[in-house]
Amino acid sequence: LEFIRARAESMGAEIWLEDNQLFVRSRTHWGTSPALTLTYGAGLLRFSVLADLTTQASELHVSGWNVAQKTDFDQQAAALPATLTPNNGQTGGNILAQAFGEQPARVVHTAPVNAEAADQYAQARFEAQARRFITGTGIAVAEPELRIGQVVALEGLGERHSGLYYCVGVRHRFDTTHGYRIEFDVERADFAPGEARRPPISRPGSRRPPSKRPNMGKKE
Repeated sequence: LEFIRARAESMGAEIWLEDNQLFVRSRTHWGTSPALTLTYGAGLLRFSVLADLTTQASELHVSGWNVAQKTDFDQQAAALPATLTPNNGQTGGNILAQAFGEQPARVVHTAPVNAEAADQYAQARFEAQARRFITGTGIAVAEPELRIGQVVALEGLGERHSGLYYCVGVRHRFDTTHGYRIEFDVERADFAPGEARRPPISRPGSRRPPSKRPNMGKKE
């Protein structure tokens, strides 16, 4: 099974078992399937989200040596399919490029035999990294349709974080306090359109004016 997982990952595909059958399909399908809607305060009870740029890149290179032809090759992936950005927002690679210029990444621990294999692996790896830009964990009421591979539309989370996510993990919980609930993990490659809200930043060397304190001395 681990071998099959590795082969599927190198092609940008996913695998799962259902009714004793093994399925393999591309991850790019998810933007076209119907979404399950969860609204914060209703079906969605809790949600935390993280946007992480540490693994993001504006482009990704995979290079190697073709033994048969005695030539080297360097393949590049720099574009994502539209199905991976259904929110029409900014990807991690876009944000990095705008802030710091082009930020390429290079994979050096693989040994593709030809340019075609390198190109396929570069695109799959680039898409996998892009999908991990925004990750979230939530708790929802019992929902039988919530499963790995399901497209989830989260609502009521504000302009930045509402939108479509891809479910990558589901855990069923039951206790005597809350009853039956579902914990789930999601990911997506882009911020939803909306104005970024940042806390005020104090400039170096700037000082806050002293606050006025009431006179606590004795009256004469």
